[in-house]
Amino acid sequence: PIYIIVSLDNFKPNSGNPEFRDCNLIFYVLCHPDHWSLGNFQLRPQKIIGELDEMFNGKKMTGIGTPQLMLSKNLLLNDQLMGMMSIYQVIHGVEDEIDPLT
Repeated sequence: PIYIIVSLDNFKPNSGNPEFRDCNLIFYVLCHPDHWSLGNFQLRPQKIIGELDEMFNGKKMTGIGTPQLMLSKNLLLNDQLMGMMSIYQVIHGVEDEIDPLT
């Protein structure tokens, strides 16, 4: 099995608007090391983290802000679960605006 854990952590006041909180968005991708290889020198945790990065890094997320990659590193829990972790800083910008065309 492959585990993808998503966490929001380290909430702090937003400097521009005290009603919003900035935070960290954290992705953990874990699986048994026997399932890492995808062939052609591709590793499953790195491939999944890359896909998540493509989907989230620098993209506006309604109600949460825009994630920016801060750190990505290997993660070793034990000899059964290993993988990667990516941490994104999420800073609220302007409030979400309603699109008049929708």
